[in-house]
Amino acid sequence: MSLQTTYNPALPTCILMDSGVGGLSVLNTLLAFNIPLNYHYVADTAFMPYGSKPVDLLRSHLVDLFSQFQARWGENTFIALCCNTASVVMVHLPWVPWEEQPKPNFPLLDIITPTVESIAQVQTTKKPLTLGVLATELTIQSGVYQQLLQQNKVDFANFYGIPCPQLAASIEGQPNVPSTETLLTQFLAPLQQTESPLDAVILGCTHYQFVAESIQKKLPSVPLISQSAVMAEKIASAFNLPFAKELPVEPMQSGSVTVWTTGSPEAFQPLIPQFLPLLPTTIVQPFYSGS
Repeated sequence: MSLQTTYNPALPTCILMDSGVGGLSVLNTLLAFNIPLNYHYVADTAFMPYGSKPVDLLRSHLVDLFSQFQARWGENTFIALCCNTASVVMVHLPWVPWEEQPKPNFPLLDIITPTVESIAQVQTTKKPLTLGVLATELTIQSGVYQQLLQQNKVDFANFYGIPCPQLAASIEGQPNVPSTETLLTQFLAPLQQTESPLDAVILGCTHYQFVAESIQKKLPSVPLISQSAVMAEKIASAFNLPFAKELPVEPMQSGSVTVWTTGSPEAFQPLIPQFLPLLPTTIVQPFYSGS
C-alpha cells in the first residue's frame, strides 16, 4: 500500500538524518504508526561512510550540516539522529576545550539512549546478561554502549562489540564492497561461539534492520534488538504525540515526506522502492541545490 502525503502547515516539522538509507527504517515505522509530522529525511551519502572517519573530522562536518538544517528549516526543529555513529560523535563523546568549535546547541534526538533504556526496562532476569552489539568501527571503539548500559543499571556479565566495516555500504548495494552475506558470515562468527549463550544482540546501526532476517538465520535463538521502533517512539514523545504499541490496521499519514541527499539523487533514487516501500515513488531531492 502506498501513502498519499501532503504538507500540512498545522503540523510540526521533524528532520531525520542518516549517512544513507538506514534511517528510512525509522521513517517507515513513523509512517506505519501514523505519527503526524512533516518529515525531511536527509541521507548524507556524500560523506558516507561515517564509521571509519576520525571523530574530529566527522564532528566538524556534522556541525556544518546541522547548521544548514537550521538555516533551512528553523533553529528549533528537532534533528533525529537515526545514525548511531552520529549520535556517538554529537551527543555521547566529550567535547574537549581545545576543539576549534564549541559544542553547539542543536535540538538533537540521539538513537543510542532510547535503545539502551528499552533494554533496561525489559530486563526481568536476575542473572547478568550476555549482550552483543553490531555497529560501525567508531561506535564500537567509543565504548558508548557499555557506558550507557552501566549508567542505566543493566547488569551484564559479557559484552561483545562487533565492528562491521563496509556492511552499511554493502546493504546499499555500493560497488567494490563484499556481498552482505559474506560480511555477515564474517562478523557474526564470534557471536556464534560465545562462552555463554547470548541474551540479545543490538542492531547498532539502522542499516542493519534491513538485513535482520539474514542475521536472525545465523543467530536463530538470539533475540535481536531493533532501533526503528524505539527511535520512532522517542520522536513521537518529543512532539508530545502518542505512540501505539501495535500497528494500526491501515497507515493514514497526514503530513509531508521529503527525501534529500547530499550526494547524487540519481544514485539514491533507485533505493527508494526497496527501503521506503510505503512511498515508493518519492522523488529524491538534492540537498545542496539551494532549493
